[in-house]
Amino acid sequence: MSVPVCFHRPQLEDAENIMELLKRSRIRCCDHNFAALYGWQDTFDTEIAVTEGCLAASFSNKPWGRRYLFPLGEENAAISVIDRLIRENDAVVRPLTFVCVTEEQKILLKTHFPGQFSFEEERSC
Repeated sequence: MSVPVCFHRPQLEDAENIMELLKRSRIRCCDHNFAALYGWQDTFDTEIAVTEGCLAASFSNKPWGRRYLFPLGEENAAISVIDRLIRENDAVVRPLTFVCVTEEQKILLKTHFPGQFSFEEERSC
């Protein structure tokens, strides 16, 4: 039985740890930024978790419901975190959804979770 991913609201005390994880990542995206995660938490019900050396973040905005940023960390750890999120997610209510997925992350999902994810571009501009 896998241990649940324990999300919590971002706190200022999380900043140093989160920024170190982000610095090690090759991802440069406005959503993968401590200031954004912290600053928008009331608007988007943002939650974060640091588990297995990965940063996982989720947020909710209507009408899409809870969505996740791809876990940032070592590849094997990210795969493990994704597996845990799949097990925790109630796919009957809403499929597990990642946003801001890079081509490299898309390949990883297709390779390690074949047939479990579909991909579509979502642009609001």
